[in-house]
Amino acid sequence: MSSGPNMLKFIWGKGQGPSAERVKIQKQLFGFSREISHGFPTKPSCLAWDPELKLMGLAAKNGRILVYGKPGVELEFDLDDEAGINKLIFIPGQGRLICISTDNYIHLMEISEQKLTLVKSTHMEGRLKTVSALCLESAKKRVLLGTEGGNIYLLRLWNLTLEQEIIFQDKVVKDVPDSFKVNPGAVESILEHQTDMNQVLIGFTRGLVVLWDKSEQTALKHFVSQQQLESLSWIRDTQFVSSHNDGSFIIWDSVSGSQEEPPNTPYGPYPCKSITKLYGNGKGEDVWKIFSGGMPRASYGDKFTVTVMKNDDDHVVLDLTSKIIDFQVLENTEGLPDSLLVLSEEELVAIDLKSAGWPQYEVPYLHSIHASAITCLTQATNLKHSVVEEISKYKAVQQSVSINPWPVTGGEVSAAGDSSHNLLITGHEDGSVRFWGLHGITMTPLATFKSSKFFKTDDFDDDENRIDEEDEEEWPPFRKVGMFDPFSDDPRLAVKKVGYCAETNQLMVGGTAGQVLVCALGEAKEESLKICKADIVTEKEGFTWKGHQPLLAKGTSLKMEAGWQPKVVLQIAPPASITALTFSKEWGVLGAGTAHGFVLLDYNFFHVISARSTLNAQDIANADDNPMSRRKSLKKSLRESFRRLRKGRSQRNPDKKKPVSQTNVIRSESPEARPVERQIEARGSTSEDGLGSMVRCLHFAKTYIATPTSTSPTLWAGTTCGQVLVFLLNITPEDKRKNDKITAVLAKEIQLKHRAPVIDIVVYDSGGLPVKGEGEFPLPHKVLIASEEQFKIFLLPNLKPSGKYKLTAQEGARVRKIRSVTFASKEKPSLSENCVAFLTNLGEISILVFPELRRQVTTSAIKKEDVVGISSLAFSESGDGVYMSSSSELQVLTVAAARVGFCSSGKGRVVVPLQNRASEDPTETDRQADLQNQQNEREAEQNGPQARASPRSLSDENGLDSHNETNISEASGDITLDSVKDHMVSQSLEINITETPSGSRTERIETISRTMESVSIRTEHLVSPEITAPSSFSIGQDGAGESAAEPSEN
Repeated sequence: MSSGPNMLKFIWGKGQGPSAERVKIQKQLFGFSREISHGFPTKPSCLAWDPELKLMGLAAKNGRILVYGKPGVELEFDLDDEAGINKLIFIPGQGRLICISTDNYIHLMEISEQKLTLVKSTHMEGRLKTVSALCLESAKKRVLLGTEGGNIYLLRLWNLTLEQEIIFQDKVVKDVPDSFKVNPGAVESILEHQTDMNQVLIGFTRGLVVLWDKSEQTALKHFVSQQQLESLSWIRDTQFVSSHNDGSFIIWDSVSGSQEEPPNTPYGPYPCKSITKLYGNGKGEDVWKIFSGGMPRASYGDKFTVTVMKNDDDHVVLDLTSKIIDFQVLENTEGLPDSLLVLSEEELVAIDLKSAGWPQYEVPYLHSIHASAITCLTQATNLKHSVVEEISKYKAVQQSVSINPWPVTGGEVSAAGDSSHNLLITGHEDGSVRFWGLHGITMTPLATFKSSKFFKTDDFDDDENRIDEEDEEEWPPFRKVGMFDPFSDDPRLAVKKVGYCAETNQLMVGGTAGQVLVCALGEAKEESLKICKADIVTEKEGFTWKGHQPLLAKGTSLKMEAGWQPKVVLQIAPPASITALTFSKEWGVLGAGTAHGFVLLDYNFFHVISARSTLNAQDIANADDNPMSRRKSLKKSLRESFRRLRKGRSQRNPDKKKPVSQTNVIRSESPEARPVERQIEARGSTSEDGLGSMVRCLHFAKTYIATPTSTSPTLWAGTTCGQVLVFLLNITPEDKRKNDKITAVLAKEIQLKHRAPVIDIVVYDSGGLPVKGEGEFPLPHKVLIASEEQFKIFLLPNLKPSGKYKLTAQEGARVRKIRSVTFASKEKPSLSENCVAFLTNLGEISILVFPELRRQVTTSAIKKEDVVGISSLAFSESGDGVYMSSSSELQVLTVAAARVGFCSSGKGRVVVPLQNRASEDPTETDRQADLQNQQNEREAEQNGPQARASPRSLSDENGLDSHNETNISEASGDITLDSVKDHMVSQSLEINITETPSGSRTERIETISRTMESVSIRTEHLVSPEITAPSSFSIGQDGAGESAAEPSEN
């Protein structure tokens, strides 16, 4: 989340600049913040698990690191260099992670309650030092880094530095059997022995595995396989298993060094794909083997699978629809498999291994919102809790879902948080509409409506047939898991527009083939589907449709499941995509626009009120469902391009000697500066955005259009060529509507001179509030017509212009989205302003106060290269927005200062016990501290007997010598350099010796022990003046316990 005044630029196009009081008000009302992202990360690369804190970690190729605990606990960090993450492991219990980036940087991450921070980084240079395998020692002090060159480096965790000790490949393979004569290759896997921490299994790419003793620096056993190695796993203390690239695995006896049985290819004998990762566990009565891959290449080489085998009886192949990235097996307190987390490219799947049948968990986050590609989205904010409950009541019950709680339980979640309930509605390529509940940091799936069930499509396979096919497959025993389904049965089903009314709980769905469904919640029943057909333009008028055929609705008796059910289906001809959708709950009227015109429907009485074509004669002659008209030849395109180029040159500064004034830009805050306007050419009838007849927006309002004394129901329609049509509606009472139908007549027509596409039309009252429903709204009414290039305000009913704001002429930007927002101050609720917020094609969100149309603030919200994000943004009336930051992720933002931080207010946190987290490492002195103390002793002997005398005896002599000064801490007592080694069981020692040309030596020794004692000795000795070159060295091992004296940073 980022916010603050540096994100906002105050822009005033003309007139006087803002006063200090106005700036203060602006800060209270407007504030930009990126709140939180929902969905599934793009290109995940690895998965990690902390068995002590019960946290799950996930990294992506774009440098993003995510940590999840119980629902509500979500932490995130982005590496600035945008390097991908190859490997990720937790340091269990410490709230720390080690990650390896693609540029071979090693990063130490740390959890600080609600944040994930980068603590330290180090780099291993050279191709042969590229890290290929990681292994954390059970003591949690060091990490073994296997490299492409075959060597293994030891990384100290407390300061992220490499030890001098290196496990060289040459030494490891020194006594390898004569049968293995090839280069072992890179280190593929490193595993610490389950009971002896000094022993590790080292697996090399070419199939060699070595049991290595770190303390003795010798190889205990060699295990040679004929196939390339993929992974290693311990089954029990004396048994491990290796998986290979031919789809086989081998079980080895670590004591004898022999194979316990011949290589096992579970899906052989024909060539199989490699088993990329394998987990084995034989600690209990059962032997578990879980592995990814291994499928027969010829028959199932295109499948993405994870196999779960328990003994020889239970065997399931989990079949996913996207590539397997990684998996983690969660163990219980006895060390037996409890749950399985499978990370694929497009989703996270969790399996309950302790329940019969191994059902799936319902994953509370990392939702695959793109299970079918998202084609549109909208949101409803500040809903009543009862509305959300009503929708969630009809949530589809998935089969074989675990009843056990979600196994990732780390962190704490407070009850406090944002009390508002928001709804996100997504339309998908397969014709489905999904409802998501947004509450604080969490996004919860509520319900799904599938429109494909009500149409006859090209897909002849029912779900029942699919189930029968699955039952017929005896080997391998596949089971479909996950929700990601990239395949659409019929492209005509794709949802283009969605409308939702929270007060009546009605849903409007517009599709690609001219179909519109009006749905309501209901219990399971059987009834026929009401179908209404409307022809906008027919072949009699000379129009020929060359696109797809319309979808045929199933009108016969249908079994409707409980939940969202269609009341009526409107089929528009020609069956072009729905480009605009609006409705009025008070009148029971729906409006749907296409590229050829629009249709008005009375959805309560199933009556088509009007079908109006917006095509002109030229459009009909050149009609094609192709955005580029056939008459727009290459020659004409080139001619128009050169014409624009010449006109662009003529607008440049003719006097090149004069410097271009920096005040002549829109972003200037000088009150005298006026922006330079570009000359905007009027577009032709067929615009670059497609047919000029395309209806871009529809708007219902009860306003003054016929007379200035009484209001009338109206419909406003805006097209791509800048045409606005105003229709007068005659709304009859519902009790008489069966005989006396609603009618619509054209009242007025407006043609914008610049012919830019009309993005939105809104009617406002005198206070700047949008006119909605049947309420009383004070005079005078004004209508805002927002095109891509400018905003224009007209007084009603005479349509007299009363205001204008030019955007394209001043900045070159074009409007993409617009919304009326009421901004209120959190500190002073009585302070509020009605404004217009809009997004441009440059990704900037700007706010205009209404009706003056004076720019207040602007901020860069979305990258201008992100076309999908800009086109998908959905604004709410409270100033919140949501857009697709990638094909699988949604980003929530707000431009209202009162809403900044509304997502993070109830965010969970991870509390790590202080005793678990040691910034320094005293237990590392078993061997290293001995070497340091021996060096200290040698230094003391070289400096003469005075250095071995008691420091206190030195202070008791006749005064202090100017070249022999000793300062000791009160906690040290009588201690000599010789006694440091004997006194401290587990210690940290740091020595800094500096020799200067003047002949004086300064020696500083600091030790910190677990007994909370510290010694600080500073000595200066006269040394031989022949030492002229200054030299210094530092050997540091810092303690893990918290002591009274802080260690030196020298």
